[in-house]
Amino acid sequence: MTDMVVRAAGADDLAAILGLWRDSMALHAAQDPSYRPAPTGPRHFRRFATAQMASDQARVLVAARGPRVLGYGICVLRRRPLYFLPLEHGLITDLDIAAAARGQGLGERILDGLLAWLRARGIGRVEVEVVTANEGSRRFWRKHGFAQHHEALHRAP
Repeated sequence: MTDMVVRAAGADDLAAILGLWRDSMALHAAQDPSYRPAPTGPRHFRRFATAQMASDQARVLVAARGPRVLGYGICVLRRRPLYFLPLEHGLITDLDIAAAARGQGLGERILDGLLAWLRARGIGRVEVEVVTANEGSRRFWRKHGFAQHHEALHRAP
């Protein structure tokens, strides 16, 4: 995998990132219908990703082989309420790898890049939210040292 690079995402990567996001949303919706994207979801995600690429409070990385993007990750800085320390932490909002490229270490390389960005900013805590039904994702995060720290419950009113 020597020809694979992890780099900052740019505007030219948006179409590929959006395609990976669509695939991820289809997987999540199949696991839990509450994750079915709205008809305007792709447009809003594109705006979100574009804003994060332009922000100094976020990092968007892609794993690419030549011009082909095979994965991406987004990490944003979040502020907690003033009664908690530390006030600032990282939140990985997305880490998606093309199905055909999974199991090749791309997710780990993107994660390493996001974590390095957080460390360089002096951030000592990072969180990620994982769909309970997505066992593959849960295994990935646990393998990389993430542990459950709270449980979110939901129901209809």
